[in-house]
Amino acid sequence: PVTQLRRKMSILERVNKLQEVRIASFMKSEKKGSDEINRSRKKIEELERQNRYFEDRYRDLKNDYETQREFFVNNQESMQKVAQESKDVAVLALKQRYETEIESLVKRLKSLGDTLET
Repeated sequence: PVTQLRRKMSILERVNKLQEVRIASFMKSEKKGSDEINRSRKKIEELERQNRYFEDRYRDLKNDYETQREFFVNNQESMQKVAQESKDVAVLALKQRYETEIESLVKRLKSLGDTLET
């Protein structure tokens, strides 16, 4: 009976050590899993931070585009007005120049007519 008891104790000790090894292995794998979860969380947080940065950047670029587009449209309209005004001024200047030339030609013709009559 003592020998059987020692055998049983020996078996129980081996089973106990085996259970301790299993528990240690399980705890180690749990820690690995926990570390992986933490790394994944950090990666997700980093990706979310980058996403917010790019969303902000996109919003800024979109606002810049809208501002520049509005400026361009307004600038184009004012340039068209200036061009039309310049064209009007050029036409008026040509009109005055031709009227002056016509008046001077009429005077010359009158003076030539007067000299022919005499």
